[in-house]
Amino acid sequence: MEISLDALCSVEFYFTIYVWKCSNGYAYNYTFVLYIFNFKQLHQMKFKASIDVMPLEALLDPQGKAVTQSMSNLGLNEISNVRIGKHITLYVDADNENDAKDYVDQACGKLLCNKIMESYSFSLEEI
Repeated sequence: MEISLDALCSVEFYFTIYVWKCSNGYAYNYTFVLYIFNFKQLHQMKFKASIDVMPLEALLDPQGKAVTQSMSNLGLNEISNVRIGKHITLYVDADNENDAKDYVDQACGKLLCNKIMESYSFSLEEI
């Protein structure tokens, strides 16, 4: 695996040091480049999270009920109890799979799912 310096470097400083030698009139000019690396990027993994958010079983699902009725109108009487939910895909940068699970769980609990009315499940895939 080849890693470029640009990918690792988070901050780059240029500075010049001038050294004047008065006795012989020569001036020395040194230019340095200081790289500050973010080594955490070397160890991070990328995961794809597939999240399903569904209404709780105990609650009515008006969208699902409407689709169920439409199925019988279309002659598809074999289909019943339709429930409509959301599918969310997102990508996570984490040091390991457990950290990625924690990040996705926090995102679901705080933003993506209303725990009063919905439940969620997710799977992670390393990419």
